[in-house]
Amino acid sequence: QRAGLGLQIESSEAAKMLHLLALARGDLDPKEAQRRHRRLPVDLRIKWRVPSVTQRFQSVVGDISTGGVFIKTTEKPEEGTSLVVELTPPGNNRFGAQSIEGQLD
Repeated sequence: QRAGLGLQIESSEAAKMLHLLALARGDLDPKEAQRRHRRLPVDLRIKWRVPSVTQRFQSVVGDISTGGVFIKTTEKPEEGTSLVVELTPPGNNRFGAQSIEGQLD
């Protein structure tokens, strides 16, 4: 089993998900189909938590795109759980941590 979390994409991103499913089924030629939002590999330390819980976990983001992030972690909340991800962009201590909320898929 792979360690990590999948973050569910918002319903407004449904077209992207259908595109990815078509690629996975082989309905589209991967050479012709390009991602709408490029994934960028990163090694960014974050803290995350479930909104109703004060306990925070430290993890690392492995890649990031406009549609979501892949969080490398050994903790695994249930599918559908909302998460608050807190990150401080490198070199940005002036503004402190930024919070982003999403849902696990």
